[in-house]
Amino acid sequence: MWECGKSVRISPWAVHTRVLNQILVELHSFLLILDKENLSGNATVQKGLLLDLLLSYRGANGGDEYIYMNKVTAPDDKGEWIQTI
Repeated sequence: MWECGKSVRISPWAVHTRVLNQILVELHSFLLILDKENLSGNATVQKGLLLDLLLSYRGANGGDEYIYMNKVTAPDDKGEWIQTI
């Protein structure tokens, strides 16, 4: 029961954890939006790196495990377009 005049101290760790979890949720939502966009090669690579970080964090913390694959089309060093997974 709450008493008037008493303050509750919240751990900074609890606040940081809550903020980090919200950032991860928003990042996942943003990556899903980017999946529907036509991105440059550099943007697609960066999106993939962020997704890998997000999935590795979730896997390390007991989150749901799933595989996400993205096909990237980019020119090779000869200027020919190749597809990679």
